[in-house]
Amino acid sequence: MAGSILGVELNNEYSQVSRYVLVDHEPETLDKESENSQIPLAIGIQDGRFVYGVTAKQLAKVSPEAVAFSFYESALKQESVELSGITYTGVHLLSEYLKLILEDFEDIEFLTFSVPYASEDGVKVIKKAAEAAGVLKERIRIQDYRESFCHYMFYQPKALWKYESALFSCDGKSMEAHMLRGLDIKGKKDTFVIVEEVSKATVSDWDIYTPTEAPPDNTSADERFKTFIQGVFEKKIVSSVYLTGAGFENEWFPESLKVLCNGRRAFLGNNLYSRGACYAAHSMVRKVMETPVYLDEQRLIHKISMNMAVEGSQSEVLLVPFGVRWYEADNRIEAILEETADAEIKIEPLIGDGAKTEVISLEGLPGRKDYSLRLQIEVVFLNEECVQLTIRDLGFGDFFESSGFEVSKYFFLGGLYGELYSLS
Repeated sequence: MAGSILGVELNNEYSQVSRYVLVDHEPETLDKESENSQIPLAIGIQDGRFVYGVTAKQLAKVSPEAVAFSFYESALKQESVELSGITYTGVHLLSEYLKLILEDFEDIEFLTFSVPYASEDGVKVIKKAAEAAGVLKERIRIQDYRESFCHYMFYQPKALWKYESALFSCDGKSMEAHMLRGLDIKGKKDTFVIVEEVSKATVSDWDIYTPTEAPPDNTSADERFKTFIQGVFEKKIVSSVYLTGAGFENEWFPESLKVLCNGRRAFLGNNLYSRGACYAAHSMVRKVMETPVYLDEQRLIHKISMNMAVEGSQSEVLLVPFGVRWYEADNRIEAILEETADAEIKIEPLIGDGAKTEVISLEGLPGRKDYSLRLQIEVVFLNEECVQLTIRDLGFGDFFESSGFEVSKYFFLGGLYGELYSLS
């Protein structure tokens, strides 16, 4: 029986879990311990055990010292939190919280987290907490909201992202508009997409109300949102529109909705990010579809491959693909060579024709017959621009011991991600 394929939205206010249902070929968003499927990011100690979510919020009313909120940020900042006089690290509380929200899934086949921002340190912290919660390291992936939007769209009918797709997110304090669009890159077979922030506004003075408040005269908010939309859509062909966030929970924008739906389809929901993460997890596990390559400021816009004679024929072995985060791009492969010819490393930029080939001398590598020369090729990124490539002789089982041969070479990648924004 297949394990669970999960997407988890995680931020400083709540989490949300979506599970891929193979029968329906769709994610379902779970309502466990939730408020509108959103599990409050709260953890407390009651009767000597951890409680979370709604239960922890209720506990906070009578024992506030026994409950912690906002520990996601504490974990990212490597800060400590005190509960009932006991000091815990934020990472520990995050791991206990994850353990509780995932307790019904005994076999997690893959888990993708969707977070507001994904940084190198943040990715490490979340992976550490998820591992401590019992999820295998190789089954964990972290992506930000923008990438989750991409993966959500990849599984929708192509007509909905034929041109540009708009994402409006509002938490009641600010409004952000992002656009998903494809890049037309000459000579590249893959489809590349970016999600670009195109506008942002403070809406705390827009009189957007919550369900517990009496509705004010929201004409001003509606008019301001309509103006905001018109600025975003100016000179753009938009196929579809998505609205997400607590700020859209009430029908305060009827006139704006007319603009949103003028010649395009519009969707409103609060589970886009967890569903997008779930789709990403599914694509990692099942590999049932070719997804476009998502690019952002942390992604590599260079592809690194190696030309070598492998088992009788000249082959190009892909070491680093386009679109991987540089701090997750380290790779290690093994190859059985026919001969000890020099290794050719090809570095291909995403933009332009500036591919270059670097040669690594294999002089000193012992010659062996009958395809018994087994090498390890390791790629390690020192930063976003510098990569170290190392080739080692591994020997060949009991037949040949390793000669100890090892050679390394450094490569420097050029180009700026900002160049992508100039492409149509």
